[in-house]
Amino acid sequence: MPAGSTGLAVPPAALSKGYASHLKSGGNTFADGPYTSTLRANRQKLAKRPGLVRQFIDEPLTSGDYAPLALRTADGGALVFFTTHHYEKQTAAAGTSVPTPNRDVQALTKGEIKQSLTLEIIANEAALDPAGGGRVSLLGRVQGLTAAQGE
Repeated sequence: MPAGSTGLAVPPAALSKGYASHLKSGGNTFADGPYTSTLRANRQKLAKRPGLVRQFIDEPLTSGDYAPLALRTADGGALVFFTTHHYEKQTAAAGTSVPTPNRDVQALTKGEIKQSLTLEIIANEAALDPAGGGRVSLLGRVQGLTAAQGE
């Protein structure tokens, strides 16, 4: 179905932007679950620990290879596949250091990790977008690290 389709809780073309906004600020667009409320709660726990601050930035990806793909469901809703772009920056306080990343992260890291490490992640989500209204349910999320930068 077209990405701009109406008659759903959220047009498929707007899901990536809506999800990025939801991760930052919360809201009622998405149903609670492991990829929404639980992810936000985990990020809040990780945000400030003694000697280490983590910052998260979430951005939509909506064009070209990252355009959403929506399939109409029997009940009039849609199964939507969409993509988001995420950054996580870990900054150590003076006199401390960023925890040593695993080998997978080290292999993608450019620069020397002195006081901070920024991870760049692409995530693919699958969501059930109900007809008419209601909350969008995220059914799955697969993410992968695409780059890392030490400073």
